[in-house]
Amino acid sequence: MSVESQWLSVHDVAQLLQVKDETVRRWIRRQELAVLDIGGPRSGYRIRREDLDHFIWQRYRMRNQDQQDRSHRADFSSSDEHRISRSPVAVRDNSSAATANGNVAGQETRIKADGSEYLSLISRIPGVTYVAVESGDGSDVLDRKIAFVSPEFEHILEMSAADMRADSNRWWERVHHEDVKRVREAHRDVAASGSRLSLEYRVLGRKREVFWVHDEAVPSDDLKTNDVLWQGIVTNISERKQIEEALHAQSTQQAAIAELGQRALGDLDLPDLMDEAVRFVQTTLAVELTKVLQLQPGGESLIMRAGVGWEPGAVDRVTVSAGAQSQAGYTLLSNEPVTVEDLASETRFHGPALLHEYGVRSGISVIIAGSGMPWGVIGAHVTTLRTFTRDDLNFLQSVANIIASAIRTKASARHDERWLSVRSVAETLRVNEETVRRWVRRGELPVIDLGSSRAGYRIHPSDLDQFIGERYMGPDQQRLNREASG
Repeated sequence: MSVESQWLSVHDVAQLLQVKDETVRRWIRRQELAVLDIGGPRSGYRIRREDLDHFIWQRYRMRNQDQQDRSHRADFSSSDEHRISRSPVAVRDNSSAATANGNVAGQETRIKADGSEYLSLISRIPGVTYVAVESGDGSDVLDRKIAFVSPEFEHILEMSAADMRADSNRWWERVHHEDVKRVREAHRDVAASGSRLSLEYRVLGRKREVFWVHDEAVPSDDLKTNDVLWQGIVTNISERKQIEEALHAQSTQQAAIAELGQRALGDLDLPDLMDEAVRFVQTTLAVELTKVLQLQPGGESLIMRAGVGWEPGAVDRVTVSAGAQSQAGYTLLSNEPVTVEDLASETRFHGPALLHEYGVRSGISVIIAGSGMPWGVIGAHVTTLRTFTRDDLNFLQSVANIIASAIRTKASARHDERWLSVRSVAETLRVNEETVRRWVRRGELPVIDLGSSRAGYRIHPSDLDQFIGERYMGPDQQRLNREASG
């Protein structure tokens, strides 16, 4: 928006909103609409476009207040309460596993013969204790014929020990499909070298939740059958893995914020910075879709200014409603970050058609701050169910803050790049040039005298801002002026 179009008269506002001039003056008298006192009944007031937008925004928020109040009852803390594992923290047994000296049937018989004292001891081990046999026929499939499973196994995989002993394939059904090949190759390599197995991988619980386990075992050859016998223990290390992954994610996010901040300090223009920002968010949070939406004048819609994962041409074309039924609109109305765990079952809002078209299931969004009102929203979305963490929200908010800071910096640079003439000031504030000269003669508006009547004066934008600030009629100044005139 040009400097000349920033200020509006009472009549301009009335025409824009299709109301009477007196209605606008009533808003001013009620201190609902901030104005600039030009000085005199003929000059009247001037309304800054930014303040008119803010006035419209406030009215818009009031119209949606009932929906906002209902939304605040939603539970925003659910994402922090879910945990991958409900089982106790496993403590790995560091003692050496005994070498198996017989076939599995003989091993099972020996364990049973050791008596109740041994069983009592091993049952307290927080993991899966097993004896397995690997066929010597060249197959790479490890057939785990379980001789004993500690009760803790039921807490880890929510499967009974009897079921596990009855069918050794149950174990491989629970190993994460991305890890099966790696686990089998590790067993084969260890069996060939005769070394000790120490391996971390993922298994799935009954409800398909992911657990991290540590599998430690010692192989030995059965000379009678040419099989490889394994004796080992599997322990749950999910909590430790969660901590490690959280620290790694936090470190990655901090590094991304630092790099994006450095680029924002460079000579990137705003569109390029927003493009960089959405790519950083996509990579760092490992999401499929990211977008930056700018709130449009009037506060009724938002337009995409940057995005990754959308169809070509979506930027500067796709719009979404800023109402309470869209995630972005709800984020603006709630004035806080919003997390969606499953859009299909979301009750606070329905979500825009854009997200449903792309099959979005989970996502997060935060506000990009502006001057007096939000500038827009930045969001990240995935097409699978996912629980975003508090660190994820903090990272996205940091990116939003960088964009907001760049917006303010670029706007300030554009504002300060040129001096204004008397005519420019008059056109900006929509007053007569003589009015501006009167301010100059009274010493109210600082100028530079260029040395001739033709050249006239030049006013620096910062001096004009200070002049406006001193005469600016916020609610308190309006009250003081009324008291002084009354």
